[in-house]
Amino acid sequence: MQFLFAAKDGFTYNRTYILAEGLKELGHDVQYYKIPERQPKYGQVLRDLSLKADVVLVPPFRHRDLSFVRRYAQAPVVFDPLISRYLTKVVDYGHYWKAPQKWWIDFRDFRNCDLLLADTAAHLQYFEKTLRLPSSLPKAVVPVGVHLEEFPAHYPKKDDTLEVGFYGTFVPLQGVLSIIEAIALLKEEKDLNFTLLGTGHQYEEARQLAADRGLSLDIFKGWIPYDELAAQIAKFDLALGVFGESLKADLVVPNKLYHYAASGKAILTKDSPGLREVFEPGTDVLTAEANPQAIADKILYLRDHRDELSALGHKARQKMEASYSKAAIAQRLVDAVQKL
Repeated sequence: MQFLFAAKDGFTYNRTYILAEGLKELGHDVQYYKIPERQPKYGQVLRDLSLKADVVLVPPFRHRDLSFVRRYAQAPVVFDPLISRYLTKVVDYGHYWKAPQKWWIDFRDFRNCDLLLADTAAHLQYFEKTLRLPSSLPKAVVPVGVHLEEFPAHYPKKDDTLEVGFYGTFVPLQGVLSIIEAIALLKEEKDLNFTLLGTGHQYEEARQLAADRGLSLDIFKGWIPYDELAAQIAKFDLALGVFGESLKADLVVPNKLYHYAASGKAILTKDSPGLREVFEPGTDVLTAEANPQAIADKILYLRDHRDELSALGHKARQKMEASYSKAAIAQRLVDAVQKL
């Protein structure tokens, strides 16, 4: 099959990268059309390219490109939004004054395709209910997955200082402020070292909170390129996931959890319906309530029970190898497309 990815941007995002590489591994042809502008002359180019394709896929975050692609594409259009603008901007970020506009954009776009993708069943159920999607619209759950070769396993150490790490974009669903408060509760404890990678929405707020709690700002390492991420994760013994209290945090399984799991890391994160679609708490992931004391208590427990770290890491890696490789994820997309 030939898959044409079409949008103004978004081809290098992790989700798109995994799907495209997985499709190639399965022997499918993957082409890209980077739309210069949403103008008729470029629509004609898209039309001509799509005549050779079996499906045209609009990648994550490219809601604004969907109607343009839909107008000109001559093959079935798959929309992979990954996020709801209403859920992200209004519910997660609290921009309630944007509610009518963001809801309408989602209402319009999520039904303007031949196949709608979601990363978890919980997320899809939210789309269906909130946006009143018709039952006749084809839909499929395609998890995010991971490029296993780029995140080789480096299992936790069984002794020495426990390296506790986090990476992210500091958005509300990640609950980084709760992580900072947890670290503050542990600042007098021995054999613990913390590393926070990334920048983003709550980065400066997190740094100020850390300073207010008497923590060294050296724990913040800033943003690192993707091609250096695996090497940084490899240094962790315990990887911190998400602890946000927003609805979105309950519905998704972020990239970081797949990366941690592929890297053979013990993962500590909040429990949620989305998480349980991929992981089994107590077997391949450990969970804590999304509050600082609960997070701190679990970190101390794992510091003092190092054998459990290794067991969690091995189980997590095994699960990624069994079901969430790039080829396995791409096959789910192929299966959904073949039903159209």
